[in-house]
Amino acid sequence: MSEKINLLPDEKIIQTPLDNRIILTSKRIRIDSPSVGSSDLVSMTLEAVASCRLVTRSYQLLVLLALLLIIPAFLTKELYRWISIGGSLVLLIAYLRTRYATLEIASKGGGTITLRILGTKRRTIVAFIDAVEQEKMRFLQRKAICEDSSRYQM
Repeated sequence: MSEKINLLPDEKIIQTPLDNRIILTSKRIRIDSPSVGSSDLVSMTLEAVASCRLVTRSYQLLVLLALLLIIPAFLTKELYRWISIGGSLVLLIAYLRTRYATLEIASKGGGTITLRILGTKRRTIVAFIDAVEQEKMRFLQRKAICEDSSRYQM
């Protein structure tokens, strides 16, 4: 984990879900998405976080078509049975490959951290969003306490 991010003074890692592609610390959020031929590294302070959004997409019609295509497998001869089973499998694989979620974390300044996520349960992503919101509230409370104490010292 620490090789992905150099921690600031008094900063600690809170969560690293999604295969360590996104890191939540006590002061910021960082995404690191290297891929073949390109990479994306974005860091955003918790103070700058304005909103979090989760969008999920799936094509349930492919599952319905797979179910409809499997019915003839029980009613036809050997060759058509294998064609029916094969077609159903192709449709189910297409369904699994086209399901995805997109996590967007927007800043007050207009920048956005966007991460497309495959194969992660929705509740895992929602738990991460909850952790971001909780950590931002803690950060703002610590900041308010520091500002209050410096005001009284003057």
